[in-house]
Amino acid sequence: MLYTAHDDLGNSEIHHNYWHDNVLRSDGSGEWTGGIYLDESSANALIYDNATWNLDWLGIIVNHLSNFVGVYNNTTYGKSGIRISEPSYGIDAYGDRIQNNIAVDELGTGASAVGATFDHNLTSGNPLYVNPSAADFRLQSGSPAIDAGTPIRGITTGYGGSAPDIGAYEYGATAWKAGHDFANPPNPTYQLTDTDHKNLVVNGSLDLNRMHQPGMDSLYGWTLTNAQTAQPAFDYQGTQTSSRYKNETGVSLGTAADGIEQTVAGLTPNTTYEVRGYLRAASSGQTVRLGVKNYGGADSYQEHGGTGWTAKTFTFTTGATNTSATLYAYKPTTGGYAFVDDIMMSAVGGTGAGADLALNKSVTASSTYMTGYEPQKAVDGNSATRWSSAFADPSWIYVDLGAPQTVSRVRLNWELAYATAYRIETATTVGSWSTVYSTTTGDGGARRYRVCADNRQVRADVRHGESRLLRLFAVGFRRIRMSRISQSLKPPSGLRDFFLAVKCKYSYLGAS
Repeated sequence: MLYTAHDDLGNSEIHHNYWHDNVLRSDGSGEWTGGIYLDESSANALIYDNATWNLDWLGIIVNHLSNFVGVYNNTTYGKSGIRISEPSYGIDAYGDRIQNNIAVDELGTGASAVGATFDHNLTSGNPLYVNPSAADFRLQSGSPAIDAGTPIRGITTGYGGSAPDIGAYEYGATAWKAGHDFANPPNPTYQLTDTDHKNLVVNGSLDLNRMHQPGMDSLYGWTLTNAQTAQPAFDYQGTQTSSRYKNETGVSLGTAADGIEQTVAGLTPNTTYEVRGYLRAASSGQTVRLGVKNYGGADSYQEHGGTGWTAKTFTFTTGATNTSATLYAYKPTTGGYAFVDDIMMSAVGGTGAGADLALNKSVTASSTYMTGYEPQKAVDGNSATRWSSAFADPSWIYVDLGAPQTVSRVRLNWELAYATAYRIETATTVGSWSTVYSTTTGDGGARRYRVCADNRQVRADVRHGESRLLRLFAVGFRRIRMSRISQSLKPPSGLRDFFLAVKCKYSYLGAS
């Protein structure tokens, strides 16, 4: 079993391993024998493409309090499920994402109540493994896991079919094998996976002092500001004085005006990021701030003056040329202490490449079917809402991204009703479209198209099925324009997701 606790893992990765046949402990000290166990305030890690089987407890456990732990494309079998901070004991799972896993033995989704995201997991039925008794967990033809996953940048790259498969093995691909190849020793280049939904703050959990390593800077990644007396403070007595959870570490800001800051580089211009952190004043009359500056906009912060811990969350959008931002915690008052803990930042919709560029941007449409189907519903990031046009041809919708963006791919994710003929176009101004992709034989499902052109707008022209409005969910561009061209074909059309990812520059895209 791999076990760790009380750690900011710095986006460490646990991948392509076998965990199996651990026996139940019988010494009376508990039954917790598993595969991967991130316990008690473990944060910022990726767990992907692992296979676990025949374990007496669980295959993957993320326990109690965790943030930004990604559990992707793992395969489990035989008393080897996945458990993530269930509500009966879970404190926080903000930023945790559990996607594309096969866990028919157990996968509780209760942690969604404390911030976790669960989707595209196979939790019932027969996955149709090739030969599970011989630990061959490749998928047979007809497996319900085939083409049933969701794309995760950097994790599911190179999948076949219309969508990634669920689990650790892609159907039809060469199966990976764990362990060292002594006959052909590899010479890998070690680097972290470039993927979305990571915490971009270095040492945001502020727990490095627990390692008791001489010479280690416990505030690694942070710079002292103002009085420069800030220091890590461990909650020895378990009273949550210096950390938001007992027996953890936060940072104490001194009795003078005091603070810490960190510049986060590698950001994407014109992209919205979300910041979250925990604040507490030690006594009345003291206030403490969590803020951001130097990102291309005005200094922005949230402030707290209470003596209890509170989470503060806010967003900011980088400027047209800005690729960094400075986060800070600051106590402007004097005469008492204040504390900060667990500072996090991630791109809304992703960490840059692959982010939804249209999220919550300005949107315009030719018409609206009725109240509840307004154009803004197409870009609100909620797949349960949608824009619907009136019953008229043509119908269109576009989103203003605010400025040219770098774009590499368009993703259309149709519902059961789909368009059979459509084209994707780019333009420098509205109306001067150039086609970059077209089809007359669309068959629905999730479709991704690689595009690369230095234009201001992108749109997709869609040929519908029968006379029925086209529905657009969770869009992603500068301008999305969508209109019905025909009423004669079947089935009726419904577009679930129109997504623009980062690589080449566009500022509009549309479907029409």
